[in-house]
Amino acid sequence: ACLVTRAMPDLDPASVDALAEAVRPLVDSDDALRAWCTRANVERFLRADRGNLAKATKRLRETLRLRLEKRPETRMCAACLSVDLRSHYMQHVGWDRLGRALVYSDIGMARDKSPDTNAEHCTQVLELLQPHLAPFPHDQYVWVVDFHKFGVHDISPQAAGPSPALVGKWSPDTPA
Repeated sequence: ACLVTRAMPDLDPASVDALAEAVRPLVDSDDALRAWCTRANVERFLRADRGNLAKATKRLRETLRLRLEKRPETRMCAACLSVDLRSHYMQHVGWDRLGRALVYSDIGMARDKSPDTNAEHCTQVLELLQPHLAPFPHDQYVWVVDFHKFGVHDISPQAAGPSPALVGKWSPDTPA
């Protein structure tokens, strides 16, 4: 099926306004939240929940609280910054023909295999990328994962813990 159709292109403007209003007290309490919680982000949350205002409200509130607690807009990957610039190989590399962002990661080239620092690096990549996403329906990204030199020593069940929780909160409608 067409991603545009699945992504619910027609949103009820009253629902978008209602979602923005539902989180306004939290958003108005902090400059960083106010800057992040744009109409496009509010629409993304509503679209991700297929127009279900209650679900979108719950998820956006949780995301805003998490952003307030974690301050992802201020974080840098500590492993890359202070240990080795080659700790992780995960970055935005360009745009596809539809204008969607392209992110490339090479698991085999990463020197740091820690789930926590990989989640931190992933968060940094998404935080830097998100403000530059094209308008709907191209406000998604394509993530290419290169598995060369990937082996059993790279597999950690812990990696599933931190990354999806962070990524899912901050990029709610990205296709799995």
